[in-house]
Amino acid sequence: MDIRNATRLRRRRKDCVTKSGHLVSLHNKFQNDLLVTYATERFNSSYYVRMGLTRGNGHSDWGWSDNTTYDYMNWAFISGM
Repeated sequence: MDIRNATRLRRRRKDCVTKSGHLVSLHNKFQNDLLVTYATERFNSSYYVRMGLTRGNGHSDWGWSDNTTYDYMNWAFISGM
């Protein structure tokens, strides 16, 4: 992981912890849909869902900040989120 990416990840983690939260990792469509439904029902568009997805060395290898397997990908933009 490069220094800039590691710094951003630390900032995201700290931001979540100060708000009593954690970075999310998604591993299947059910979890993704659950998160989207929860976030759209409870938050307006000024809030962000912080994902723990990060790139490793060379910017080609993706992984979750909690070290779980990167096994699901959904890059769809959700309007209003």
